[in-house]
Amino acid sequence: MASKRSQAGARKSSGGGSGGLEPPPQASFVAGAASIEALPPKAIAPLIAAASDLTLVLGADGVIEDVSTRPGQLPIRNPEAWVGRAWIDVVT
Repeated sequence: MASKRSQAGARKSSGGGSGGLEPPPQASFVAGAASIEALPPKAIAPLIAAASDLTLVLGADGVIEDVSTRPGQLPIRNPEAWVGRAWIDVVT
């Protein structure tokens, strides 16, 4: 017998004959960008940093303007040295 959580987390496929489970529909923010833009940068920065192991702030030209990492989480040496470099040069 499936738990309530697994029943709520997936829907039975109604077609295709596979009988598999489909992932639940993705939620989206109704006022997404507008609500984030209303926050001051000092409020946004910790939210983004907490949600990822590595955060890069890129300029419109693709140059890395800022870097945030969780200490000890990634095998990266001195990511601060990436600031001022083109993103494409760092990831390739």
